[in-house]
Formats: sequence, structure tokens, C-alpha cells
Amino acid sequence: MTETIHLPYLEPWDWQQFHRHFALRLLPGVERLDPRGYARALRLGDARGWLGVSAADDRPALELTLSDSLRHASQPLVARVRKMFDLDADPQAIAAHFAGDPALGPLVSAQPGLRLPAAYDPFEQAVRAVVGQQVTVKAAVTITRRLVERLGEPLAQAPIGLEVLFPTARAIADDPLENIGMPAKRAQALR
Repeated sequence: MTETIHLPYLEPWDWQQFHRHFALRLLPGVERLDPRGYARALRLGDARGWLGVSAADDRPALELTLSDSLRHASQPLVARVRKMFDLDADPQAIAAHFAGDPALGPLVSAQPGLRLPAAYDPFEQAVRAVVGQQVTVKAAVTITRRLVERLGEPLAQAPIGLEVLFPTARAIADDPLENIGMPAKRAQALR
């Protein structure tokens, strides 16, 4: 049995903006994306499980679904998902603030409700940032996928497409990170 939590936001909010963002950076096995939703395998402290997010049809809210193993941790997960999808932004206040700016005003007006996607986990985001230095997004995803394949942990009783957890800091620090496609200096920085 899973739990569904509604996460309200101020409109406008554009699922397609987030879909495009995650589609470029998707880590198969860790994350899954479909036309209406995003899901990922995760750990939170000692708990392991998965979450799924989709736009609600009947209200300005995201529907957050958690695996049973994470039901006890809904409060910290809600905070992380709200940050991931920038649900606490006030688009009207942002638009009003930038309306008079000659450079930003027209951009904000052309993209109302534009949000800032974030990663689920700050450590994972830091790894992706180091890996992505001086390479394309596609190349960074390829290298990060290799890290996941080599060092990720299997997720028990996982839905299809969410079979592996992103590597821990310890796993990355303890691995020589050879033959994954990164220069030695960047691998050293990552470790």
C-alpha cells in the first residue's frame, strides 16, 4: 500500500518545464520519467524506497506517492520534493519584481511561472556538478550512469525502472573511479 500526499503550489506551474529538465538528466534505474510523472529510488537515513510525483488533474498540486518503507518519513520527503519542483515560489511576486527590468522583464513575461528545478539529494547534485564540469549534459549523464552501475545499491521490491540507489559518498570515496570516462584530476576531486 502506498500513501499519496497533495503538495499545493501557486499557479502557474508547468509540468513540461520539469519533464524537459529531468529528461535531459535521467539516470535509468535510479529515476523514471513518463509523460505525466517522475519517480526515483532513494534513501533517507536508514530507509530505502521510492517516490513518485505527478501533476494533479483537479487542483494546482502535485501528487506525491511514497513506498511503504518511507511512510514514516513523509515530512522530510515533502520538504525535499517541494524544493525539487520549486513549489514554494510565488510566480506573481516574481513577475512583479522583474516586470520593470529591461532585460529580465520580457523573459519573465514570456515564461510565466518559470521554476528552478533542483535535485532530490544535495550530495547527488554535487556529484553531478563535478562530473559535469567541462562536458555536455549527455556526457555527464553517461559518466554518472557508469558510477551508478558500478557503485549503486540494488533496491529491494522496487517498481520497474527504480531498481538501484544512487551511490553513497563512502562508495564513491572508496572506489578508484578508473575507466568511467573522467580525467584523473576530476575523479580525484569527486573522491
